[in-house]
Amino acid sequence: MKGRYFDEISLGVAFLVAGCSAVQPLARPAWEAHEAGSVGLIGRLGVWDDFHATGHMEAETNFGPVEFDVETQLTGTLGLVGGAEVFLADDVSLQLGLDYWRFKPDPMVPFEFSELGVLEYFLATRWTIPQALFGQERLRPFVGARLTMRPETAFQSKVALIPGSPPAEFLFEGGPSWSASLEAGLSYQLRDNFVGHFQVFYEWPLTESDDWVSMDVVPGFPPLLLDSELDSGGMMVLFGITYFL
Repeated sequence: MKGRYFDEISLGVAFLVAGCSAVQPLARPAWEAHEAGSVGLIGRLGVWDDFHATGHMEAETNFGPVEFDVETQLTGTLGLVGGAEVFLADDVSLQLGLDYWRFKPDPMVPFEFSELGVLEYFLATRWTIPQALFGQERLRPFVGARLTMRPETAFQSKVALIPGSPPAEFLFEGGPSWSASLEAGLSYQLRDNFVGHFQVFYEWPLTESDDWVSMDVVPGFPPLLLDSELDSGGMMVLFGITYFL
């Protein structure tokens, strides 16, 4: 099921309405804010996603090896992006910032997951194509790429392994992981120092987040230790704005 940020969509609509009212005649040539050396502050709001997570767990026991493969859809409930942007050349910029995403994983038999909050750091590059669209000089497309580092991935889960027994619980606290993404979108210059954005990006995992998970399967017996790994990827849609200093 694809994630929908109901509150964020409302805010996105409000952003568009406010953006239209914020449009003013330009005192300088259009896109002069995108010249080499320009610096801006960026803010983005996630409004839609199609994200998923996959994982693998394995352990050696007295009864032989135990393995679990997990795949679940992540329904987004919040997406925020902030950072700074500096133009290295006309229309070519470097961005540095952080994301915060919150997801509600769909249950997958025999697993039931808690809500997942993720903080990420990113480094991105963007090229705003110097081509007006639909005869509108203020409207331009852009493409870009970014590299993301997630310091930690943490969530709780319940696993119904033995019929008639309480579900086993575990806490996954995975280490750092990396991902890469490609993006495209549209930018509209609202004022001399304000630019609005519609952005779509697709993210691929480069490394997994790993942890040794301790799970109490049978009361009174030692916990089961599982070598676990998790990664995630998918599509995000965002609205945002850049304020140039």
